[in-house]
Amino acid sequence: MNQESSGSPTAFDDLFPEDVSRPTEKRDDWVWIYLPFSIAVLALAGVSFLIFRAEFGSTSAWADASLTLILLPAILLGLVPLILMGLTIYGVIKLIGILPEWFQIIRRVFRQAENAAQRTGDIAVRPLIVMKSSQAALRASCVWLVSIVRIFKGDTND
Repeated sequence: MNQESSGSPTAFDDLFPEDVSRPTEKRDDWVWIYLPFSIAVLALAGVSFLIFRAEFGSTSAWADASLTLILLPAILLGLVPLILMGLTIYGVIKLIGILPEWFQIIRRVFRQAENAAQRTGDIAVRPLIVMKSSQAALRASCVWLVSIVRIFKGDTND
């Protein structure tokens, strides 16, 4: 038999040893499923029999009533999203009155963080910019000096 650590998911196997016989659970399907279903079917059949025997109402009235009963669940299911939407709109309206002052505080904090990040980036890049700009200035001055020397020598590219 393998000995496993207590953290293992199979460590609970030794709580119920295999040699101990456990009584099987007896399911009462008849009492919990079939009996209520049969009582409901018999009640529905009895009510329909009494209604048809009494000849109460016309066919059109029964068609209207059945259409109402068919549409009622659809109407109720459509009403739930409508109520949720209304509650969401009400909540947003209430939050609009509360949140602007918090948004101003949060916006100020983010603006300060943005400024700090911008300054840090500028400080980090400044040596590279100075080096590149001084290199470009040196190159421009060298080109200028070479062009002046060429003019004095009489070499022109015309």
